[in-house]
Amino acid sequence: MTEVIPWLAPVVGAVAAVLWARWAFPSPHRAVVSVIGVICVLPAAAFPSIKGLPQLTLLDVGLAVATASWVWSALRGRTRWNPTAGGVAVVAFLGLLMVAFVQGLGSTVPEQQLAFGRLVLGVLFFFSVSHGLQTRRALQEAVVMTVAGSWLAACLAIALYLLPSEANHRFLEGLGWVGYPVGDSVVRFVADTGVRRATGAAIDPNLLGGLLALSLPLALSQGFGLRPGLQRILFLMSAGTIAIALLLTFSRAAWIGAFVSMIVLGFVGYRRIWWGIPVAVVAAAAGPWRENIWQRLQSGVLWSDRASLMRIEEYREAMARVAQNPVLGIGFGTPPGMDPLLRVSSTYLLVAEQSGLVGLIAFLAAPSLILWASAQQIRRGQPKDTAAIRAGAAAALCGALAIGLFDHYFFNYGFPQTIALFWLIAGLAAWPLRLRPDG
Repeated sequence: MTEVIPWLAPVVGAVAAVLWARWAFPSPHRAVVSVIGVICVLPAAAFPSIKGLPQLTLLDVGLAVATASWVWSALRGRTRWNPTAGGVAVVAFLGLLMVAFVQGLGSTVPEQQLAFGRLVLGVLFFFSVSHGLQTRRALQEAVVMTVAGSWLAACLAIALYLLPSEANHRFLEGLGWVGYPVGDSVVRFVADTGVRRATGAAIDPNLLGGLLALSLPLALSQGFGLRPGLQRILFLMSAGTIAIALLLTFSRAAWIGAFVSMIVLGFVGYRRIWWGIPVAVVAAAAGPWRENIWQRLQSGVLWSDRASLMRIEEYREAMARVAQNPVLGIGFGTPPGMDPLLRVSSTYLLVAEQSGLVGLIAFLAAPSLILWASAQQIRRGQPKDTAAIRAGAAAALCGALAIGLFDHYFFNYGFPQTIALFWLIAGLAAWPLRLRPDG
């Protein structure tokens, strides 16, 4: 019996993957919604490994199925390809990534090649969202899943944070049976302090912060954009829970991203949200974690802690590598003399480093064109429900661009869940631009 058990888990995992794919593949909408659930709730969960084969995660399978689903739907005429300037820029960006990858292929190892494949699938998720969601109802369900999944992630993060460190550690190590990492590093602290950071099931507090920062404007835009009723109350309550968990991540980049998204959301027609900013500041100042929050902010503003000083050195080295390889970058491998673990804490410098200034221009062009088109649509007006989604997604995209100044997880191929999250938000922001009168 003991000889059979090692084979049982891979077989069960393979069957589960096939059944999931069979359920999601016929409907791009179901495929997208299921991927959103994975991104929010169990982003690092993996299927049991099979000897000789790379271990696949739930996100790998979900993104592959979502991509295949909308492509197959388009080939059969069920999904129409409606090119936009933003979509063309995404295609150009993908092409440049491929060129950069090929030119640096000699310095890659199989693990990096697999990670690059995950990066590509994450970018392609933009089209799964912007073209796979064909109806207004499908769009709304995708937004509801994003907010509900983020709310669940926030609830788990708060619950674990309130537990003693030992209990928190035991719970997170218990996720090892679904492929999560184990060891002392599963519980995270602010560098050089004993201040614990909320991680939930996201593994890293910064990754959780990124998820919560981008889902917060979606929840608020739905809460303030819908007619009064139970839905509005639920969205606003979700936003409150998400905001609390966001504070407990002690992720300064995520805090900045959330602040920027609130400012943008106010400018596009939800000015009541601006009243929430001083309320949030007062709550943070009066809350039980106020000293840790203000110390964290102060050290970031003054660039006085170890993490900030490391960022300065990372920026210098990254700019030197960009200067040496300005066109297509160094690729996605590890050239001789480079630390394989070194990843500059800036999405833009990392893009320029790995795919050159040409790749950086293409990367910046996609969200810029999407936001520009969204601004034009805001002036023309749209139905209230899709207008709220467009406003929330555009604000979240601005927040993501702000986060990219200080962290790298929207492009670092070591974090496929946040790469997919970025392009999910971009897809949601682009979708209403394709809205037809009968949509």
